[in-house]
Order: sequence, then C-alpha cells, then structure tokens
Amino acid sequence: QIPDGSTVVVDVRGREIECEVVKPPFVDVNVGLPSMNPLPEFTRQLNPSPASPARRAEVLAAPGFGKYFTDHMVSIDWNAENGWHNAQVMPYGPITLDPSAIVLHYAQELPQDLFIESLRQLIAVDADWVPPGGGEESLYLRPFIIATEAGLGVRPADEYRYLLIASPAGAYFSKGIKPVSVWLSHEYVRAAPGGIGAAKTGGNYAASLVAQAQAADEGCDQVVWLDAIERRYIEEMGGMKLFFVFGRDGEARLVTPELSGSLLPGVTRKSLLQLASDAGFAIEE
Repeated sequence: QIPDGSTVVVDVRGREIECEVVKPPFVDVNVGLPSMNPLPEFTRQLNPSPASPARRAEVLAAPGFGKYFTDHMVSIDWNAENGWHNAQVMPYGPITLDPSAIVLHYAQELPQDLFIESLRQLIAVDADWVPPGGGEESLYLRPFIIATEAGLGVRPADEYRYLLIASPAGAYFSKGIKPVSVWLSHEYVRAAPGGIGAAKTGGNYAASLVAQAQAADEGCDQVVWLDAIERRYIEEMGGMKLFFVFGRDGEARLVTPELSGSLLPGVTRKSLLQLASDAGFAIEE
C-alpha cells in the first residue's frame, strides 16, 4: 500500500524516473470502482514485430503529440465475480468491444490515476521509447478505464477494463513553450456545480469541443472557461491550469481559481501551488 502523495522512483535499465502517487477523488466517489489492490499477477506477451531501432529513432526525433505509440500496452479486466484479473502486458493494437458495450452508449470512461505497478510493467518492456532528457520530449503515459459490459440501460456497468498506453511526445503546442492566445467563452460552459467537472472523464472532453472549435475560428489556441452560474468568474482553460501573477518581486502573489467542484484539482495545480509557496510567494485561491 503506497500512500497518496508519496514519491516513487522507478529504476528502468539504469535510468531513474521519479513519479508521485496521486489518487484522484473521482475514482471511488463518482464511479464507485473498486480498489486495485491486491494486484493480480501480470503476464507478458512481447510484440513479435516491434519498431526497429531506426524507426524508433525517427519517431523520437520529432514525436509531435499523440501521434505515435510504443510497442506494448497494459490491459487488466474487472468484474463483480473475479475482481481485478487477467493483468497482462501485450502488443499495442486495436481492442475488441461488443457493439452494446456500455462505454459506447453511456460514456462510462475515465482516465485513471497512474497505476504504479502497470507503469513499471510497461516501462520495463518499452524503456527504449523514453526520450533522452534535456528537452521538451517525454514519454506520455495514458491510463484509462472503460465499461466493457454488453447491454443497454442507464446504470453503472458490472464489467470494466483498465488500459495503459504510452506515447513519446514533444511539445503540446506546435510553437513550443511560447505564449498562447485565448478565447474567453461567454456562450458555453465546460461544467457546472453538482456535475462531473471535477472528474477527468471522457464526457468532459467532449463537452468542450464546440467552444474549442469556436476559439480556433477566432484565431485562438485555447478556451478560457467562466463559471456556469454568473458567467463572470474565471475557472480554467481548456488544456491547462490558469494562474495569475499580481505584483512584482517580494510583493508578487500567485492567484488561481479555487476548487469549486466544477474544475479539475490535478497534480499540476497542486505542484505549482506548493512550489510557489516554497519559493516564498503569497498564494490565493
């Protein structure tokens, strides 16, 4: 049992990767998924046709974002009878779902917290996909859970599948680390109090796409979301957290929207607030 907030160092072929253990509040509260402990034993099926060293080097030289994936992925099943079972590292590839799988009809899908053992298992076989340090490139790990039970009817599913995929990634924006232009959305809201705005679910992404398209039409990179009730208080941005710096030098203070129940908490937000506090800046939420 690893406590929330702990730092775990994963040794991968002599390279140490530091990770923080974070358990988002939505896992148990909104969806009611069971604990992932104790873990089942993993089996490993290696990809018979992995990318060649030359192809891998070509991808890592210009990975973009979300365009390429490593040779393997992790899959773990859950049902009420067996709990978590059938844990395996397997070749990356398409998955098969029944046409009536609940995820396809009722959007029971959410990215999961970094399930530490599955991370270890995947990196152990795909360590060569980790980009060299010193630049903006990284290996983006994407864990998620989908409801795989077949059948129609609005209710929590009785069968789920956890998957972990990895993608070598460069800068999220093609311009790199440079200022982005933003569109203040008055017409649409991302989430409302009492909803699932504080959960990292697939449905929340889908709800943001019309406003993001509107922002693009106006020549902007991102959307700034306002509160759902009065449409006057800033909450967050489409692809990142939003912080304001007021004042200068010793008088500078860092201000960010408070957690209202309609925006994601997230480790990025938590880390920036902690780092700012450690550096002596005044913080306001």
